[in-house]
Amino acid sequence: MKIINFGIIKCDSEGKILEFNNTSEKIFKCKSKEIINKKRIFYFFTKTNILENIKKWMKLSKIKETKIYTILKTKKNKKFTACIIINPYQNNNDIYFLLQIYPQKKNEKEINNFQEKQTIVQKIKNFFHIIRLHFLLGTIIPIIFSILWAIKKINNNELNIIILLSIIIGATCCHIAANTFNDYYDWKSKTDKINTNYILFITGGSRSIEMGLIKEKQLLILSIINIMIVIFCGIYISYVRGITIIIIGIIGIFGTYFYSAPPIKLSSRYGLGEIFHILCLGPLITTGVTYTLTNNFNYIDFLIGIPMGFLITACLLINEYPDIESDKITKKNNLAIALKENFFKGVIILIAIPYITIIISIITKIISSIFIITLITIPYSLWTIKIIKNISKNRESIKKSCITIFNLYLYFSILMIISQIIYII
Repeated sequence: MKIINFGIIKCDSEGKILEFNNTSEKIFKCKSKEIINKKRIFYFFTKTNILENIKKWMKLSKIKETKIYTILKTKKNKKFTACIIINPYQNNNDIYFLLQIYPQKKNEKEINNFQEKQTIVQKIKNFFHIIRLHFLLGTIIPIIFSILWAIKKINNNELNIIILLSIIIGATCCHIAANTFNDYYDWKSKTDKINTNYILFITGGSRSIEMGLIKEKQLLILSIINIMIVIFCGIYISYVRGITIIIIGIIGIFGTYFYSAPPIKLSSRYGLGEIFHILCLGPLITTGVTYTLTNNFNYIDFLIGIPMGFLITACLLINEYPDIESDKITKKNNLAIALKENFFKGVIILIAIPYITIIISIITKIISSIFIITLITIPYSLWTIKIIKNISKNRESIKKSCITIFNLYLYFSILMIISQIIYII
């Protein structure tokens, strides 16, 4: 009988562990029943190299063998260096990876030296991952548009830079707090622990706690710090512009915290969380920024934020799709669950409303006819709908749907910004 002295792990293309041999159990000090279909290979990477190794994983060749030398950890967090030989193979059009794990004999000093080379840069990357930096575009883009929208109305072309910075910092920290509170409470409620069908870096949150990048208490503290910054900025702005801005701020903070936090937990209220998502990442930003910079309010300031609010919420709805089964178990009854068989119709409505809003606003002369250039994206939106229609086909269809819908939001919003720049000129 041949004795295998190296660990053998079989993973799918996203790193989910499908097979875990006896030697792997001995190497990682855990049982296969704890790992198979419950964990991903990234569970055994350390926080100093996990993002780098995930990046390598996502670029793995589907043809040739790949060798990685890195640091791994056991279930009890004991670190060791190892050589991983990754062999890809295809079965029924699906890509799988067979990993051979060869532990290396290195002492503690050598391991620490290997880690130290990556520490400084990796800490920055880890922080960006924890706050979900790339998703902050959902706030940054509406802010840029809102500033341009307000500039046209500012008397004597005077722009208060301190107030402007307070808006940008406050709104950005509010979004960061929303992301981190969401990760914290999804982990506490065991939603993230049960959900093994998420798509890495696209759905299922940052997974920062699971990856070991940050501890539960630290994530909560980070969330509270960001909320405190938001409150500080809000107090300053209300001091300069009056207490009216406090109402907008309260709505924003309420939606930020109670989207995931009990006892209200808006994300589990059959679409109420998504309504707040539309409001906070669309009309609330355009209204709040315009009022803060001009000290005036107009219903058009609210209306103009509707298109971006609906499109970014369409992105959220698509991201909820792969999590439906785990969300049902933990009773996270979001819009995706509420829609049931009407999921696709719900997506179409969220995509259609921005175009309807722009067209009606132009016809009624509420906004400039220049905004008609946003309609250039209609063919792309129809293509997006066609892709989303096949979302249930396989995992690649889900990935493609998530990426395409976000691109639609990006293209549409950029054209709104360009329209406003032309209007100002």
